[in-house]
Amino acid sequence: ASRIAELSQRTNRFNASNIRYTEEQIRNILGNVSYKVYALNAIDIYGDMGLVASAIVCNDVIENFMVSCRVFDRDFENVLIEKVKNDHPQPLKGIYHKTPQNIKCLDFYKNVNIEVIER
Repeated sequence: ASRIAELSQRTNRFNASNIRYTEEQIRNILGNVSYKVYALNAIDIYGDMGLVASAIVCNDVIENFMVSCRVFDRDFENVLIEKVKNDHPQPLKGIYHKTPQNIKCLDFYKNVNIEVIER
């Protein structure tokens, strides 16, 4: 919970909804049966990078999709979204809140056939 909250607070370039969670909010989400929380840990030839991406899904809506800038454009975002899509047979929607830094998120959702909910 603490690393997912930290990721939401520090990630700007790939934080689709730009929601900044506290650790307490993440713990509450983890206890809510309407939500699924995904976390992606990565290891490369240089070592363990730890938790580098997360998706928070409520029913059929991706409330937030976050990828650390350390691994952005290294295909980790595609690995995570495929896992989310495989777990949800119904069409998904993704919340997107435009900021000067996260414009790539809009194209990402469109490229993986996720309906965009702009806020």
